[in-house]
Amino acid sequence: MNVGLSQVISLPKGASVTFLSEASQHSPVAQQESVPHARCLQAPSGGPRRVISVSSLRRRVTGRAKSFRNNFKALRRDKYRQGWLSQLCDKETELREAESQIAELREKAEKLKAREQKYRHVFLKNVGPPKINDDDMQQAFAKLKQRLQIVARNKVLDLRLPRRRLLRSASGKTKTMYDPFSSADDSLRPLILQAELFDLLFWRILRVNHFGVGQALNATQSQPRFKDTMELDEEVIADWRLSTIKCIELSGMGQPDETAATGAMLKKLTSFMPENPDVRAVHAIETDVQLLCEAAYDFRLMMRKSKDIYTCFFVPEGEPWHEQTQKAAEAFAEQPGGSSGQVVACTSWGGLIKHAKFRGEEPVVLQKAQVILAAA
Repeated sequence: MNVGLSQVISLPKGASVTFLSEASQHSPVAQQESVPHARCLQAPSGGPRRVISVSSLRRRVTGRAKSFRNNFKALRRDKYRQGWLSQLCDKETELREAESQIAELREKAEKLKAREQKYRHVFLKNVGPPKINDDDMQQAFAKLKQRLQIVARNKVLDLRLPRRRLLRSASGKTKTMYDPFSSADDSLRPLILQAELFDLLFWRILRVNHFGVGQALNATQSQPRFKDTMELDEEVIADWRLSTIKCIELSGMGQPDETAATGAMLKKLTSFMPENPDVRAVHAIETDVQLLCEAAYDFRLMMRKSKDIYTCFFVPEGEPWHEQTQKAAEAFAEQPGGSSGQVVACTSWGGLIKHAKFRGEEPVVLQKAQVILAAA
């Protein structure tokens, strides 16, 4: 029996099928011979036979393989998505847990902040310095001015003498020089001397951010750096400053430090003394200068004890005498040949400003500076 290239596959229930190649299906021998079991599928019950070609089966197998591959890819994509979804769910769970922890930490921080505020208020209430009002500050400033006038008008000083200055050259020789003070009017000389003494007080004492423990432990430069680094507001800085000053006072560490200003002031006044002054008069003016510098030091500490910011100021020499300048200063005298509306020759006595910065208020001039005008 010649049926060409064939394959026989056993099927369930005893059925068999013979797959013929395309060549064998068209073979004359195959057409002449009757080979039922080789060309048809015989059911166990003797049902009809069906011939299946190889190409048709190949198409079916290819289609099923393609369908299987597609199903496998879809299943793999589904598993991939499920994996990402599982990771996403895990991350969402972690996020919710982190948010819950953050909420708890914020609640604890708020409680700690409330406790800090409570203890800070209690501390400031118990050890904080007494409140200082504007009247107290202006009265103390006026008393300081009186002490300065006492020194500038001391009888041991002869303001009619030409003030001499000794300049030392490179060769070591000294030469006597005279400054413009000598050409000033006699009535203006005490005011000019007062202006020079105030300049010393301002730069040596009244602008120093001290805590009452001497220059060595002051905070002229460190306080602004502390504020900028910690990024604290003005009220917290003010509370810290007040508490520090009070603690220093309670500890007994406070000590005045006006020696630098005292020495510079006495050196300036020496040029107005006669060559052989009375010893008792010299001792008296030294005492007055010492008291003046101590009063200036105490006044500066008084300004620092206030939560509001009090500041002394002066008008720079040569400042035009216009409307803006007149808001903070008043013309106390004029040099010969000068007139109002010209320039400021010097500040015989400074002014006082209050600035409640932590309350958001603008600066207020409590006392105007007194200036001497001159021609431009």
